[in-house]
Amino acid sequence: MAKQLQEPLYVVGEINIHDTYAPDARVVLFEGETTQLLAQMPDASVDLVITSPPLQYRQEL
Repeated sequence: MAKQLQEPLYVVGEINIHDTYAPDARVVLFEGETTQLLAQMPDASVDLVITSPPLQYRQEL
């Protein structure tokens, strides 16, 4: 049985942004370590990943 969408975390215009994966979610926002999160997702389910370096690397620049 497919996971049901919950109420969106944010609404931007007509786009609902969710914080829990569901196959019919158009936009999902995850917080965490990218490689660990991607390993938990089904193959071919990710269209775009936007990341930022960890804080300690930004402080060294």
